[in-house]
Amino acid sequence: AYLMEEEGGDRVVNMVKHLVANLNVPVSVKLRILPSGYEDSLALYKRLVDAGASMLTIHGRTRHQRQLETGSADWELVRRVVGAGGRSGP
Repeated sequence: AYLMEEEGGDRVVNMVKHLVANLNVPVSVKLRILPSGYEDSLALYKRLVDAGASMLTIHGRTRHQRQLETGSADWELVRRVVGAGGRSGP
């Protein structure tokens, strides 16, 4: 989750590009919601798909939601991400 926020997401996008270019297996990515919200999260998810990720798994919480602060998953955001992906999603 931390890498998603590093360098505006560039670090994790570059990692996916490198893996896709050098492996002969599908690359999947498990992600959380960015603390900055839906629009930034959706933009990063699209960049990862464009980088070659074959599958995204969206964990419906931010990295700050853990232990005593877990709270409920944001299922509405997950639905919006799936809906926004449409046919272009992996």
